[in-house]
Amino acid sequence: GRHRWVIYTEEMNGKNTFWEVDGSMVPPEWHRWLHSMTDDPPTTHPPVAHKYISENHKLNLSGTPGQYVPYSTTRKKIQEWVPPTTAPK
Repeated sequence: GRHRWVIYTEEMNGKNTFWEVDGSMVPPEWHRWLHSMTDDPPTTHPPVAHKYISENHKLNLSGTPGQYVPYSTTRKKIQEWVPPTTAPK
């Protein structure tokens, strides 16, 4: 079919997602069907398992405390100012 759409689940990975829908919530096997890469939905034709494919689909964590932050190997260009302390009398 030419017209396909997603009905998002209300909870994914223990998180209420009713008002926070995101394109990354669509698992890869459904992405293939949704973008007409195949006519067989994964409910009738499950995808072939490969070693390099993750078992559990994860939400996009950008903007949350769980986001990926790469390790920086460059020096900081800005230093934090630390006010001088005086010894107590």
